[in-house]
Amino acid sequence: MGIIGTFILSRSEKHLARYRRDAESVKKELAHEYEAYLPTIERCYDKATYWHGTGRYHYVHSGNSRFFGLTDNERIVDILNSIAESGGLIAHQDLWAGVGKTVSLAPSRMNARLYAHIHLREGVWLKYVFGGTRFWMSFFFMVAFKELFTQLKPGQWSFMRQTVLSPHFFKHMRTWMSAVCNLEKHKVIPVWRAYDLRSDIEGNHSILFGVKKEAVEGKGVMPFLQRLEARTLGGVPFERFTHVEVPQEQVEGVRTFLETRNINLPVIPLEFGELYCSQFSLQQLAHV
Repeated sequence: MGIIGTFILSRSEKHLARYRRDAESVKKELAHEYEAYLPTIERCYDKATYWHGTGRYHYVHSGNSRFFGLTDNERIVDILNSIAESGGLIAHQDLWAGVGKTVSLAPSRMNARLYAHIHLREGVWLKYVFGGTRFWMSFFFMVAFKELFTQLKPGQWSFMRQTVLSPHFFKHMRTWMSAVCNLEKHKVIPVWRAYDLRSDIEGNHSILFGVKKEAVEGKGVMPFLQRLEARTLGGVPFERFTHVEVPQEQVEGVRTFLETRNINLPVIPLEFGELYCSQFSLQQLAHV
């Protein structure tokens, strides 16, 4: 792990201590409901090797990738409905991998949950989260920095030139963010907006999919970033999913949505997944 990795974990664990304490009181408050879901959570998490975070709605993009193309802030697409109609996650043009169309998955649930969490409607707060958006964004940024700049592996320099070292990096990130929130009023995105990004789409909420190991061949498209993500060519069909997590108040609606389309997939409250994860060390959760 090295000195840098040990330092990052040590400082981050101290921050998470209060969330671990809070988890114990929330578990007592929601004991009956949480314990009813616990066997399903344990079974699904045991099968999930990868995770994919998204949201219920996006603004429509004109391109084949969220990193480029224009955003139509007048039109909204139902992402869950699109996934259901497509039979799973479909691949999109990958701006960074340079290999065509891919699906991005994360080996860490908390990393994928970060992406899911930014789809929450502004002003909506979950009953419990194991660490806020700011914390996880900062943590995984530090992990990415360590992976990219402390060791060089095949294909890594090319990736860096196309991403963090590219003069178009911030433009592409702004375009990606605009699928979740209308950023037209911000000529320059303030730090707080990038750091606390939430959706301004009415009724939007987080969606987190657990994905089986066989969804990714080998180490994926970019093995030098395997601690953070695995990009796989082609789509990920529903039979490769283990379950889906959404905010507790959305569980029944999403379950009904899937059942009416004959999609047999366990639906778990996202808050209960957070409570379950609070018992594990940061190193176990982040795979670092």
